[in-house]
Amino acid sequence: MNIHHPVTGGEGLLEALAGTGMIGRAELHNLFGELVEPGTADIYRLVEGQLVDPDALAAFLATYYELPLAEREELAQIEPIAQHLSHRFLIDNWLLPHRTSDGRLRIGVFFPGDSEPIDALLAAFGEPAELWVMSAPDLESGLLRLTGSESGASASTDVTPSDDAIAGLRDLASGAPVVVAVDDMFRRALDLRATDIHLEPMRGRLILRFRIDGVLRIMPSPPPEMAEAMVSRIKVLAGMDIAERRKPQDGGMRIRVGERDIEFRVATLASIHGETVALRILQRESALLDLGSVGLGTRDRRALERLLDHTHGMIAVAGPTGSGKTTTLAAALSKLNDPGRKIVTIEDPVEYQIPGVVQAQIQPAIGVTFEAAIRSFVRQDPDVILVGEIRDRDTARVAVQAALTGHLVLTTVHANTATAAFTRLRDLGVETYLLVGAMRGVLSQRLVRKLCDHCKQEAIMSEEEIVAEPRYAAVGFKPGDRVHNAVGCSRCAGAGYRGRIAVFEVLTLSDEISRLASNGADNLEIEAAAIAAGMTTMSQDAAAKAQTGLTSPAEVIRVTGFR
Repeated sequence: MNIHHPVTGGEGLLEALAGTGMIGRAELHNLFGELVEPGTADIYRLVEGQLVDPDALAAFLATYYELPLAEREELAQIEPIAQHLSHRFLIDNWLLPHRTSDGRLRIGVFFPGDSEPIDALLAAFGEPAELWVMSAPDLESGLLRLTGSESGASASTDVTPSDDAIAGLRDLASGAPVVVAVDDMFRRALDLRATDIHLEPMRGRLILRFRIDGVLRIMPSPPPEMAEAMVSRIKVLAGMDIAERRKPQDGGMRIRVGERDIEFRVATLASIHGETVALRILQRESALLDLGSVGLGTRDRRALERLLDHTHGMIAVAGPTGSGKTTTLAAALSKLNDPGRKIVTIEDPVEYQIPGVVQAQIQPAIGVTFEAAIRSFVRQDPDVILVGEIRDRDTARVAVQAALTGHLVLTTVHANTATAAFTRLRDLGVETYLLVGAMRGVLSQRLVRKLCDHCKQEAIMSEEEIVAEPRYAAVGFKPGDRVHNAVGCSRCAGAGYRGRIAVFEVLTLSDEISRLASNGADNLEIEAAAIAAGMTTMSQDAAAKAQTGLTSPAEVIRVTGFR
């Protein structure tokens, strides 16, 4: 079977993909530019960015390269084989060798067009092999079984770096296993789509946890005797003082992991058992987003688009850290971005790089703060100013002044609800009359976990469930509602969820709400007026998404049950 010459009538892979209707040509161009021959990492970005359905992509690639598609009923029986092979090589190239029931060698591939690693693997085995196309989640599940990552908390804590990786570093001056252990930790975190890494020494053991889809999961850990060395290695990479082990430290680093340049924010804290390290993974994206891709419902999307039509004033996005505020603002900027507008941003850090937008990052050490940047920006003749976050009184006052002097200001605020964001700015010391004059609207959001499409189970809400958990009724569920619950399977590592989606509420400052705010009304009064005017709350948006099968009722009250 020849994987080097697919039958396409001369049509390129990306052109053929666009022809299926799975993704538009404009989106492919935004993602790949003029790239003609994508590699495995390039194709995986389509799945990682949730731009295409992974099963549909696998079916397309199987047809394009005239290879069989993995049969779902056979996947659970697969036992990966890699006795003499580098697990890192298989993971990096998305290859899964295994044998059929009659002993034939078969290799699961994600992207058959990347022929060099496939040829290398075939040469390593030295025997004929069949290729079949597997979807990214199925391959990921198999590779996790291969490396032992899927065993979670029950896995042995005596995991050591692979022999072949250690051998490759043995001749280096720093050739201790700690270098390999830290590198492998970073790679594993990216493979599992983690957003945070927590390394925590305890009495007699070292705990490693990844935050995946908003929830911490225990991972197989390096030996406890490596704890101090691993922390020191991370501190060196982050430019921190390795001699200081008593005081908390903050740092950052940008390193190459596999084929990607990844930025990490690093924070250390001294505990009774040694220093703990928390790392936030910041993957700077350059793909253009649109408001339709962030999860906004039709009503909320129209409300936000009307707010963005203003030429001046302030629009705030509220939510806790890690709730997707930056992604929503990036989508808003992409909508506003055209040659007729000058857009400037001050962020901490810059996470999405948007062509045509002037983006800057705060540097407090040299006096580049949010407040100082805004004062400088107004002399740059901007139409739109994005302020990454309003944290203090001075930044709030300068941002409001910019919104009152002919600029459209987009920003974020830490608050639980849209109405709480309004009063939060008031509590920072901005005079109410200035805030009412400047504010156009507030969007508040959270992230809920998406149910795994391959194991979610349909159910009917019963009256007993509603009575036992009053919050179900509070967020809008009724007896008889058709919903889905989490189950857990190999594709979602037993979690029942895979990926996350945002839930929203959009508060527009109508005349009535402006009057209430001017008269000093509290959050509840303002929220009641907004709901009476038609605002959909986050809880209601989440419940609606649960009723369409995107998430579960339990997840809805976990994330939005704070009201």
